[in-house]
Amino acid sequence: MVLRAGVWMWLSMLALAMVMVAVQGRKLDWGVACARDNDCALNKHNVYCRTVSASQLRCVQCKDSDDCEKEEFCVQAIDLDIQGESFLRGQCAPKKDPLYNRCSASVTSANVALGTNDQLFCGAVSSWNPDNSAATIEWEGSCIDKTCYECAVGTVSPNGNRKCYTLEASGRGGFWGTWRAGAAESSIMGVNQNALAQILIVVAFFSACTFVALAAAIYLGYRGSVALKTD
Repeated sequence: MVLRAGVWMWLSMLALAMVMVAVQGRKLDWGVACARDNDCALNKHNVYCRTVSASQLRCVQCKDSDDCEKEEFCVQAIDLDIQGESFLRGQCAPKKDPLYNRCSASVTSANVALGTNDQLFCGAVSSWNPDNSAATIEWEGSCIDKTCYECAVGTVSPNGNRKCYTLEASGRGGFWGTWRAGAAESSIMGVNQNALAQILIVVAFFSACTFVALAAAIYLGYRGSVALKTD
């Protein structure tokens, strides 16, 4: 009976973790039309008034990548296709390829060229100039030891709200986690912006519950056996 309860508890934990991941990385549609940021004040997520096309302003999810989660970037192109899925300007999109793939540290946003070295660029370009130089850089990471990472460990984002961490025992490449300059770092994984940290909290909670339930069952079983022997 106790074993069955433990199994159901772990299945519930897994389902909750999957829901958290799905919510953490969801794509948000544009909000209402706007003329200023105040027009977006009542929107829970789309709080920035931004030009999304030649003649249209809408409340959107982000202005730059610091408004998005780790391994995401804020789309600058009007319409961007990422592996068959369409993302619009002001939406947070997954970085995917070339993140964690091969790259060259010598190729940067300053010298990346279409058809020459763009396949070794640690980042994404959505439009090119007539001379094949980059016109719109969507995001740029750090190429370390020929591997593309979001950032170099220890780096602080320009607006100061994120710091680069790694889960590896050693290494210079990592991901963006929540951080506040001048304040205590509550978690190296950024509990507020990192789905992995939230999942670990859920796992720890259910593990503690399972341990307590099993300990109680063992204790009650022991008491029952002692009572039988006494009788």
